Amino acid sequence: MAFFTRPDLEDRQFRQASGSTLTLSGITNFEGTLKSKGVEIDATVTTGTSTGSILTYDGTKIKLAPNSGGTAGSSSVYTGITPSTITVGGISAGTSLTGRTFTSLWQQLLVQYLVPAFTSFAIDSTGQYEVGNPSTFTGSHNFTFTISNSGNVSANTFSVYDVTNSAYIGSGLPVSSPQSVNIGSVSNSVPISHSWRGEAKNTSGNTLTSTNSTITSIYPYFWGISSSGGAAPGVNRPTANQALINSGTKVLGVSTGTITITFNTTDDDYMWFAIPNISTSKTIWYINALNTGDIGGAVSEAGNLFPNYTLVSIDSPSGYWSGVSYKIYIANYQSAVTDPMQLRNN
Repeated sequence: MAFFTRPDLEDRQFRQASGSTLTLSGITNFEGTLKSKGVEIDATVTTGTSTGSILTYDGTKIKLAPNSGGTAGSSSVYTGITPSTITVGGISAGTSLTGRTFTSLWQQLLVQYLVPAFTSFAIDSTGQYEVGNPSTFTGSHNFTFTISNSGNVSANTFSVYDVTNSAYIGSGLPVSSPQSVNIGSVSNSVPISHSWRGEAKNTSGNTLTSTNSTITSIYPYFWGISSSGGAAPGVNRPTANQALINSGTKVLGVSTGTITITFNTTDDDYMWFAIPNISTSKTIWYINALNTGDIGGAVSEAGNLFPNYTLVSIDSPSGYWSGVSYKIYIANYQSAVTDPMQLRNN
């Protein structure tokens, strides 16, 4: 049966039954006005519309408009001017924008990448030791550490670097503290300063580095008092020798700068102290601004409180080292000192 191919679909001639479905195939061109629920739909391509344009409602009609991102879904992309010219949030000036999804742009803007960093790192033997005790640092040691924003650290990227020997002694380790690593053999027969550091990779592929953890060893200094037995001033002054060192108090402390000693002597006692020859000579004793004086000069009852030192080869009273040159300072005369005394370089 022949069918009229250009029917007039005016409301008065054609009405679709409520609840029914009208199926159209091919291309349907509307040369008039298309409405939905009384709202005009205008999908005309005009200036400003292009690939990526969206349907939007302007208060009067539904029409095509440039994609501004306000109503775009997660798959919409930015097509405006690039690169960025100012830094906003996590997006720095010069960032390429074109072709990025709005989700990725907003995420970079609002969810800034938290860069991880070492907040602590230490070998289990960190600290200061006396030369010879122990004679050698060797074998496996635990390295403890903490890292901020650790969720942004790549797995199995922890390393231990021997700073002193310029070599990695452990790598590809789990990023969990502690980690046991063999440090090899570090001799402690002379004063040492041996350092290690931790390293790891963040999820951006960059290396994060800890501060150094260091083992140091030094020679101690000694001090003591010696009674004159009621002798006259300057009489029975002690002798600078090994026996004097053995009778004194050992202090495992740095003596290159000012040292402070509370001798707590009576007016019948000589005071003395001894520092390694490698330490800076002491030139001033100081209790307060009104009670101070020079160190040096001749051994004389009328001289300075402490004359020039005597250089003596000393062995460790504990057997840790031997034949080390020490400067021994012995008071010229007996004196009562109960307050802390500073022994200064200058």
